[in-house]
Amino acid sequence: MLRRDRLKIEGLDATFDCLTIDWLGLQNPRGRFTPRRIRLPGQEAPGLGIGERVLELLYRVVSRLDLDGLVTVAEYFHNAVLYTRELRYVDPYYQGQVLALEALLFEREQLGFAQAAWAVHWGCVRDVDDSNFEWRGEAMVRARHPDLRAWLTREAHSEHAAEVARTLGYRLSRAEFDERWAAAYESLLAPPPPSDATISGDTPRSRC
Repeated sequence: MLRRDRLKIEGLDATFDCLTIDWLGLQNPRGRFTPRRIRLPGQEAPGLGIGERVLELLYRVVSRLDLDGLVTVAEYFHNAVLYTRELRYVDPYYQGQVLALEALLFEREQLGFAQAAWAVHWGCVRDVDDSNFEWRGEAMVRARHPDLRAWLTREAHSEHAAEVARTLGYRLSRAEFDERWAAAYESLLAPPPPSDATISGDTPRSRC
């Protein structure tokens, strides 16, 4: 589901006309989960693997309609990892948050993509005060308007994100994660029970 919306940028004193992704499912109902394609949080069926191409197509729609940008919200951490290849967070704090989580889970803990996704979803990531980290989706943008693009790619935005990434004290409760992963692994090779079915893990989604 798509809609035209207006994005207000605090500190820029401007409002931009954008195409917002409210919901878009990219699942293969005939596909099967395998050890190489483990079910991700929110998935009912394996993704189609065409997320980047669909986003590119939607960006062409943005251009055709002469809009200023494409907006979405990453419902899950693993969505954000994929989206940050093409989109930037409006708030650099959340850009830095993703960088910090990637450094922890992929670099220091050497988790695979699905493992990292579930570590965040299960609350196995701890904040500096030892509380469970809870993922919250925030607005991400692929800008077309030059002013919006310049604001999102400005040096101050990148420096703020990098500083946040350096200072966030996330850690993984490794023993808890390993125990949950071992217990859940077989179930992650099958579709979820009906009550657990939510938004696809290969689903761009926005609430902006």
